[in-house]
Amino acid sequence: MSNARKLTLTDNEISNCYIGFKGGVVQASNTYLYVIGGVFKNNAAIAGGAIYVSSCFYSEISGATFTDNYAAQGGAIYADTGSIVKIFGDTVFRGNGAIYDGGAIKMTNLAILETEDVIVEYNWSIY
Repeated sequence: MSNARKLTLTDNEISNCYIGFKGGVVQASNTYLYVIGGVFKNNAAIAGGAIYVSSCFYSEISGATFTDNYAAQGGAIYADTGSIVKIFGDTVFRGNGAIYDGGAIKMTNLAILETEDVIVEYNWSIY
């Protein structure tokens, strides 16, 4: 998704998605992204096993669960190029993995991350 004004995902269960590029479930740029509840499980991509954001004006993730997502970088989430990401409300990152960086979350190129009441456990990265 590129240059859409807003994307909201509410209480979805999304699993077993794969893409050979960015964002196993969502690739968003130049937009507002809201994830409210829901489960992202066993998704994979080169960057951001579940979610990849780039130049996102604002991304907000609340009460979601990210489990067993995989990527070369950013097992669950990859935030790039000035994206602003706020994660809160008992969001869980469990068992996500990456080959290089960010078993759960990878942030690059001036991306901003703010977290509150987040559970992060059993995530891994090889390098």
